[in-house]
Amino acid sequence: MRRPHRIILGVLLAALMLGAIFAALWLGLVPQRYSPLPLISLDEPPSWFVDIRLAALRRDPALCQVILREPHIAATPVSDSLIKDGCGWVNAFRLSAVGGAELGVDKLTCEAVGRV
Repeated sequence: MRRPHRIILGVLLAALMLGAIFAALWLGLVPQRYSPLPLISLDEPPSWFVDIRLAALRRDPALCQVILREPHIAATPVSDSLIKDGCGWVNAFRLSAVGGAELGVDKLTCEAVGRV
């Protein structure tokens, strides 16, 4: 009679592990080099799991500079300003053009610029 309890416990543990892995990917806690998903590219139309693929850009400035390039996006990195009392930025860019349209947007995170 104890066997069904072990099966249920195993299934619950597996579901919990999969949920934790998905949450880590969704929150951008997994670096791109460890992600099972391909690197996002602005050369291709949006596909599956775009939000998770963009989340990988949150904590990787070098990856942002690879992705955010002309002719799609003209963006230049902005020096970090330590976040204090809810104000500041990390891994931000100054956006000047998207798809040929000129913009004057200052200090957007890499992830936000990628979503444009």
